[in-house]
Amino acid sequence: VIDKNISHSGSPTGHVTVSLGCYSFVPSGRDSVEVFIQRADAALYQAKHSGRNRTAVLSMEGGVETLTRSDR
Repeated sequence: VIDKNISHSGSPTGHVTVSLGCYSFVPSGRDSVEVFIQRADAALYQAKHSGRNRTAVLSMEGGVETLTRSDR
């Protein structure tokens, strides 16, 4: 998106930016859709908190949540 340089008059940067939050896990019987959405939302806010054009991926592996952030 940043390479497209799409203008946006309402943005402080003057162009469109994207922040993404993702959550991944292997489903089990005790996981709910609501919890999945809450964790994806938390990852999105982590990406936004890190700045513009960021990605944050929250994953559940071996019972441990890990957060990975990227600037592209």
